[in-house]
Amino acid sequence: MRFDVITEKERNLETQFRFSKQFNAFVDDFDIVAVHYGGGSGIEIPYFIRLLQFGCKTRVRAEDRIADSLDGYHYKLLDHDAYWKTRDGRVFCTGMPYNTAESAMECFAEMAKRYEFPDTIKFQVLDDRYKYKPNGYIMTMVYSNR
Repeated sequence: MRFDVITEKERNLETQFRFSKQFNAFVDDFDIVAVHYGGGSGIEIPYFIRLLQFGCKTRVRAEDRIADSLDGYHYKLLDHDAYWKTRDGRVFCTGMPYNTAESAMECFAEMAKRYEFPDTIKFQVLDDRYKYKPNGYIMTMVYSNR
């Protein structure tokens, strides 16, 4: 996955679709250096898990191409998604779905069980102070605590 470095210009971008104060709080608090916006619905589950576990150097494998993708869970869990690269090379994914926190947690639990996610893959609903776009009702995060 290719990540774009977050520049000062991007940090200061303020529009009706993007709030710089929340964006900067998010970037600073999570030590983020780069981002890959969108494209999450078609990402294959094995690659998604490896990306979260092993970080930005992870590559797609041939066998990933025949695996299930996030399609069935994407809109309930990670709509308006972004993949974030931290200073130490870790990667996590956020979304801003039009969903309730309870329903999103149930959706993640179902997905984790169905695809036998390792215990290190975690889900949380983030505080509204990080919600840097008006999209969705909540901001979610999937990450590895490894």
